[in-house]
Amino acid sequence: MVQKVQYQDDVDCPLPDGSAVSTADLEKLYDLQRDLLEDIALGAEYLSVLNKLCQMAEQMVPNSLASIMLLDGHDKLQVAAAPSIPQEGINALNDLVPGPLAGSCGTTVYEKSPTFVTDIMTDPRWMNMRQLAVDFGLGACWSMPIKVYEQKVIGSFALTSFQPGSPNIFQRRLLDTCAYIIGILIQKNASEVELDHRLKHDALTGLPNREKLGFDTELLIKQGQGFSLLMIGINRFKAINDSHGHNVGDQVLISLTKRLKGFVDQNECSLYRIGGDEFIFIVPFSTSKSIEYLEQSIQKIFVTPIEYKLLNFYLSASGGLSQFNPESPTSFYTLMKQADMAMTVSKQKGNKGIVEYEPSMAVKVEDTLALEGELHEALIQQQFEVYYQPIVTMQSGQINNLEALIRWNHPIKGVISPGLFIPLAEEMGIIKDLTRFVLSKVLSDLDIFAQAGFEDISISINVSGKEFDREQLNTLIQQICDAKRSSQIELELTESYLMGNAEEGLQLLEQIRAAGIKVSIDDFGTGYSSLSYLKKFPVDKLKIDQSLICDIDHDESDLEITKAVVAMANSLGLKVVAEGVENQQIKSILEQESIDYLQGYFFAKPQPINMVLKVLNR
Repeated sequence: MVQKVQYQDDVDCPLPDGSAVSTADLEKLYDLQRDLLEDIALGAEYLSVLNKLCQMAEQMVPNSLASIMLLDGHDKLQVAAAPSIPQEGINALNDLVPGPLAGSCGTTVYEKSPTFVTDIMTDPRWMNMRQLAVDFGLGACWSMPIKVYEQKVIGSFALTSFQPGSPNIFQRRLLDTCAYIIGILIQKNASEVELDHRLKHDALTGLPNREKLGFDTELLIKQGQGFSLLMIGINRFKAINDSHGHNVGDQVLISLTKRLKGFVDQNECSLYRIGGDEFIFIVPFSTSKSIEYLEQSIQKIFVTPIEYKLLNFYLSASGGLSQFNPESPTSFYTLMKQADMAMTVSKQKGNKGIVEYEPSMAVKVEDTLALEGELHEALIQQQFEVYYQPIVTMQSGQINNLEALIRWNHPIKGVISPGLFIPLAEEMGIIKDLTRFVLSKVLSDLDIFAQAGFEDISISINVSGKEFDREQLNTLIQQICDAKRSSQIELELTESYLMGNAEEGLQLLEQIRAAGIKVSIDDFGTGYSSLSYLKKFPVDKLKIDQSLICDIDHDESDLEITKAVVAMANSLGLKVVAEGVENQQIKSILEQESIDYLQGYFFAKPQPINMVLKVLNR
């Protein structure tokens, strides 16, 4: 319906008593509102709707020109739409400063109320714009303020006639309706622009994000321009988050972004943040000399530490470069994969410099892709098996605990290492299926252990951080409780996951313990645990990572770290498991410490249930 009158009539141009809008004119207003609001709702282009509004208004007021003027960032009015006004007229109107003598539109914005000038040549409000009226033969100009957001005036809508005259009630309601609709459109457009910016920019740093990177890269590819993608990853950045908290880590990233922007300004590059501690430059050159220059320039960024609240953070970065050649076009996805592979090689070489992608790097990727398909097939064909590795009680030498470990028996390639297919399963999103398979097999095998006389045996199962969410957890807990095996199952999570997701992890751990299921932290000693969080975690055991244990017989620093972990665990009342016990010498060293359990090849390798039963029966 027609919008209610928002503004009082101009006091200098009152309406005659008894003025009323005719039914025919009301129908015109209905049609205008319906057509324009429909265009807005259906997402018609912003400028086209403004022009259409002007043209419809001009048809309803013969011999008139419609115009829309909006304030810019310098508080000057600029013509946003005026389809019937010649360019020289638009040029004359642009940069209009609102004021009491700035014509109808300038006065309207200045006074925030309608301005109905019936005779431009005599009205003082056109004093400073009289020449414009003379040049274009203007007679009258009626202007209405455009308002948005709590009645803020941001511009004007005007109808200008070549003859002097006063607007009748229909024309005033037309001005009012058009100004109101323009306000709606401007607010909607501003919201869409803001939303589009949010979707395409990183909230923390304000940099364009991966979506914007894809759009810009594909545009360059279509244009056939040569360029490079330089991906850099900040080395060991997770240690900052773990040691000082994510708030500090965020501030470090913000400071680093300022430095990277300085590099961009000097080298005509484009910078994007694609997540976490990874950034990408679009570089408009790709010669080997330029790559050497880029490497030197990037390294300079990290020479001085980033300071925050009396802390100094010495950062370094690994870089990978992929190049787009117009003669051998490729896709954004391929360029990203190539840059990522090259960056991975840089990290493997000791986190130094920029590595340029080479085709040989793709061989490993192709092997991985082939393995992905085989991994899907392995689930269908049930090619997986659960092995068990005994965990020996230090004091008694008895075996009351086992660790369940999945094995893939490939029909052609033989046994495939979990170190190869577990990370792949995490990336593919099928790790949850593997964990549920392991748990089902363990619950079934517990019946076999019980029948063999080992009713109280406890079995630990590894749970990947990639699947540690409430939905998966509910499924696993329900499965364990239904089998009435809560007291015999222990779930293991890595230190790196728990410390990287401390708040969420704490809630989920409490849910596990509430179900009577034990929890242990696996691979402990390789991360950067916060003692404040570790004290809160409802866990039963710490499993010292085997990379520390396997060298303690000749590496004094590993031994000292192990002793520190044991002392901390004892102070928190936690049991300690030492993994990676490979020989008698390591075992003898560990016997001098307050360690509860030992695990490693010295006692037994992971093996099928029938062989484990033989070990248990010794």
